[in-house]
Amino acid sequence: MNFRDFYFGYRGLKNFNDEQELRNVLVNSKYFNKDQEIVNPSSKMLLFAENDIKSWLIKTNKRVYKVYDDKKKERPIINWSLDLDSFQKLLDNDKIFIKDKNDQYGYLIFGNKPDKKYKFEKDLCTDLSIIERIRGLFKKSVYVENN
Repeated sequence: MNFRDFYFGYRGLKNFNDEQELRNVLVNSKYFNKDQEIVNPSSKMLLFAENDIKSWLIKTNKRVYKVYDDKKKERPIINWSLDLDSFQKLLDNDKIFIKDKNDQYGYLIFGNKPDKKYKFEKDLCTDLSIIERIRGLFKKSVYVENN
């Protein structure tokens, strides 16, 4: 590690959360089906953002991905991925839960896994509840072919 990486974080002065970088994380994951899956840049939802960390839900035409991006790491990681039918069942059966942390943050729990909770910022969803924003993301259905 050089001084610049130490001082500015692993990705240093490079773009943080670049669209292409997020797309590459999905396309190169073990879950991604290169023959059938399409990534639409507008089908993502920011859950959490601090100086060096961001967290996203990203929907393709086949799956939903939970992505965690820490600028001090080499690249973003995928926390989990679910096919659209499984994710739709979570929504239909009210299996996405909210747990309050404080006035600023809460936790999302997907399914019956209370040990797997994901932080979200309440300020990012002032107009709608976080669950309604997730439902809105899930309804988006315009996709652009991969290049």
